[in-house]
Amino acid sequence: MPLSRRQFLHMAGAVLLTPSLTPFSLPSQAVLYGRALRAVSVYRQPRESAAVIQHLWPDQIAPIIDLKNGWIRIEDGFIHKADVQPILLDLRDVPTADVQPPFWAEVHAPAASVRQWCAADAPLVTRIGHGGSLQVIDYLPGPPTGWYGVAGAAGALLGWTQAAHWQPARIADHGMPLQLLLDQQVQRITVMHDHQTLLEAPVSTGQRLAVGVYALDRGPVGGLRAQTNSMTYEGLPWALSFGDQSALAGVYWHNAFGEPMPGPAIQVTTDLARWLYACCGMDSQITVLDAR
Repeated sequence: MPLSRRQFLHMAGAVLLTPSLTPFSLPSQAVLYGRALRAVSVYRQPRESAAVIQHLWPDQIAPIIDLKNGWIRIEDGFIHKADVQPILLDLRDVPTADVQPPFWAEVHAPAASVRQWCAADAPLVTRIGHGGSLQVIDYLPGPPTGWYGVAGAAGALLGWTQAAHWQPARIADHGMPLQLLLDQQVQRITVMHDHQTLLEAPVSTGQRLAVGVYALDRGPVGGLRAQTNSMTYEGLPWALSFGDQSALAGVYWHNAFGEPMPGPAIQVTTDLARWLYACCGMDSQITVLDAR
């Protein structure tokens, strides 16, 4: 499904309020897919009472045709929006990066497994969803494209992952003073520059944040860890730090933006996190409003 930037942002619940967002460009060959976040029921019609005709399994992808009233239409039926991560995929082969470790890499496949050693059947350490980012600290050649040794949040070796699923995490630096306004009551963020509103988007807050105005600074490109009640997630990308060790970061394990969710202080899609990171320059600020 070829998309304009406005259509893609709409799929993520964002509203584009200016005709030009300089670094928010889309790959020319990319297609919009939904990545199943869990075992997902596919319904014949967009309603709970409709017949379930098949399932998508975790990390399975399906091209997205349309989104309406919380339902995503795929070729075979309808699925709940909250059950999938909308992702832009270019399914052409991406050559292994000719970059020497260490460097930051992001998952360009639907997901990437990190294992204890370089074998597809080695014990699983974790899985990083599309858009997640870790630091590559080692490389072992081998068919078809070799393995990357990736670091965890503390900088030590987390495990090994197939290089074919990753690409260097690069952005064009368009740093400028941004003003972000977070409304905790409606779980929505407004992004402004020079008194012009650029876009609005849903977020998820991981905790109640103190009201105030905070300086907003770039953190690490990736490698952030989040712990929820039952899970630990590695490789949260494009962190912007503010306040007392709080962060705005991309998340890949849910699509429930618009309501609070366990995780970082402010959670956005990985694509929006990348754009904010590229645009966040000196003197950027975030204003946090009360949850009332």
